[in-house]
Amino acid sequence: MQKEEVLMKDIYKKKVTKNIFRYKWIYENFLNGVHGKKILEIGIGVGGIVQFLKKDNEVIGSEISQSAINLNKELGIKTLKIDLDNGRFPFKDHNFDIIIFIGTIEHLNNPQNAINEIKRLIKPNGRILISIPNPLTGHYQIYPGLYTYKYFTRYLHVNNFKIVSFKKYGIRPPFYDFLMKRKSINNSVNSQTENMAMGRFVYNLSNGIFKLKPKRFGWSWIFEIRYLGDNKKYEEFIKEFSSVY
Repeated sequence: MQKEEVLMKDIYKKKVTKNIFRYKWIYENFLNGVHGKKILEIGIGVGGIVQFLKKDNEVIGSEISQSAINLNKELGIKTLKIDLDNGRFPFKDHNFDIIIFIGTIEHLNNPQNAINEIKRLIKPNGRILISIPNPLTGHYQIYPGLYTYKYFTRYLHVNNFKIVSFKKYGIRPPFYDFLMKRKSINNSVNSQTENMAMGRFVYNLSNGIFKLKPKRFGWSWIFEIRYLGDNKKYEEFIKEFSSVY
């Protein structure tokens, strides 16, 4: 069994989880009214954002977790098992109008492989949604130095993406570290045995008074980006660098 599967195998047990509130918020703030599009959600989890889009669009997901794939089948969402660190999607180039990549990239050993696949699969002027967690939340990340706002936006630009819009979801309060010392709250926030009230509360916070909160207080950062096409200078640099070794 692969490492990713060991980590994820016990997470996905229910068709409805507290994540549905985050999925709904992203749908409402970025994709409400979308119809007639071909949409790929990478790292879909269970249901993902495409559960709100499947009625009026052609949707497909990808996951490493077999339990998530099975649950998505019950939800009527076709989901492929793809290893994002090394795998390649079985689709022709420029195949999707929209690609959704939420809450996943920070878990990858080789995030550039997934980014390269997104570049390959997105149609010209297609829409891409990508998110990272605020590192101040303590959310697990393989390369924490990359997933700060400053360096992640640089990473997007190096890959020739243009940031079209940016929104913050949830709130990482300034007293979060103190709260996490209280075991009951820590379990409530991080437990996958669902606290639906917590999910609803964060959803309401994101729509309400904390809409204008500074970047540093957002729980996660969501970017809508466009791929501007091949970056010749970047490709030349990689080719030259690779030839040295």
